[in-house]
Amino acid sequence: MSIWKCNDTIEDLKEKSKNTLVENIGIEYLEISENYIKARMPVDERTRQPYGILHGGASLAFAETLGSVAARLSIDNEQKRCVGIEINANHLRSVHEGFVYGTVKPINIGRTLHVWEITINDEENRKSISSLSLSYDTSTGRLLGDIALNNYFITDNSKVYTAPELETIAIGLDDIFGTINVKVSSEE
Repeated sequence: MSIWKCNDTIEDLKEKSKNTLVENIGIEYLEISENYIKARMPVDERTRQPYGILHGGASLAFAETLGSVAARLSIDNEQKRCVGIEINANHLRSVHEGFVYGTVKPINIGRTLHVWEITINDEENRKSISSLSLSYDTSTGRLLGDIALNNYFITDNSKVYTAPELETIAIGLDDIFGTINVKVSSEE
């Protein structure tokens, strides 16, 4: 069963990207499946830093693009609007040429907060970037509290966790998820 509430096609995404950063740096959408989106971005004069490797800012723009598109496609756009509130990346390997391929998958699609995992691989399918992008529904106007603890993310829109609770949760999730961050929401 598809997670998408919009029926945009790859051609629709391409059309919406005209005259934007997405088009200017050469991002191309490749696939929209039932629960992920794939795209690619060239590693060329538009996306390299002066040292000849893929610029970290270009990688983050690529990840943000994938996360934003996924968030937008997974909500009713006539009722809600999503914007990014946080993005971080771990640069694991440099890429000098060719293309990088990005995949965005949901970790959590909540009513007011989405957490998306974006991975960027090189042409040999080696992980280059691992990133998490978070988006939220601006129609609620709710502000989110933010706690970072040992690079863990936990999203729960119904409970505010204390530091000891977060520590216990973080330790328990370490073996399951690897590197994540803690994100909590307070009900007001």
